[in-house]
Amino acid sequence: MKWWGVVSLALFVSLASPLTQEAAAAAKSSRIRPSAHAGELKLRVSGKTRGYHRATAAEPVEFRIRGPIAIRVLSRYLFAPESADSVAVYALRLEIDGVEVRTFDEVAPPSRKARRRDGGGRVGTLERTLVQIPAGSHKVRLAPTDEGAAVAVRLYRGSGRPSGIKWVSYAPETYEKACRLHVRDVEETYYRFSVDTPVTLQLHGPLQLKILSRLDFGIERGYTQAYALKAYIDGELAQTFTLKSRASHTAIYPELPAVTPGRGQTVYLDVPDGEHEITVSLDCTTAQAGSLRTLIPEKAVTQTR
Repeated sequence: MKWWGVVSLALFVSLASPLTQEAAAAAKSSRIRPSAHAGELKLRVSGKTRGYHRATAAEPVEFRIRGPIAIRVLSRYLFAPESADSVAVYALRLEIDGVEVRTFDEVAPPSRKARRRDGGGRVGTLERTLVQIPAGSHKVRLAPTDEGAAVAVRLYRGSGRPSGIKWVSYAPETYEKACRLHVRDVEETYYRFSVDTPVTLQLHGPLQLKILSRLDFGIERGYTQAYALKAYIDGELAQTFTLKSRASHTAIYPELPAVTPGRGQTVYLDVPDGEHEITVSLDCTTAQAGSLRTLIPEKAVTQTR
């Protein structure tokens, strides 16, 4: 892969927690302070004041950073005071050393938890993107592609997950069918599941199970859909992950040309000590099906197999 092969992922899952999403991000890694931007602004999020930097097409957020390193981009669309739009559709353009390497498409309704301290227009929901910066010292710029758009941005070093964990694929016991997924020059095996056909696997805990999911879309792209993953441990509901997905512009199923994979979503399930049957089912969606990829820490392989 060339150095400008930048990977966009949806990172965190919105879970019930006393911390806001911004507070959780700050606890995981250090914040990046841009050297240039279109102004600073304060947002009130779930009772906490958070500082953001404003980015426009004319005045991007700009900073220097040394790679290789992952950075997280947290963004919120800034609605104009007179705007009547119920949902914002916007794109963020990423440039490294003056070269456009990626555009992130986002869809954000107005947030119920965030508002501007200056009494301006509404604020969009929090959108999260992970970007891999190549080795060396680089000048990075982020800006909305729309000349009339304004976006509030917070930037962090690191992926937000503990480093040093090597994840390995762990195939489930039951599923609808296995299929190949192509993302650029990478091929991986995913396991099909639906509302009627969940994925099940046997695990020996304690360990953390990493679940990568992709919702199905039709041939047409660009839509957003909500869905839920329900995780059961020995038949008892352990956790419900409420997610949203957009059609991917880079992934395909070679054997399923009529299906467009959604962007990947990642969640984590803590499996307690002992032997357990884990079931993951699809719920709360109009999509017909989806695909899963399950991984466990490499050090847990011997205790599980």
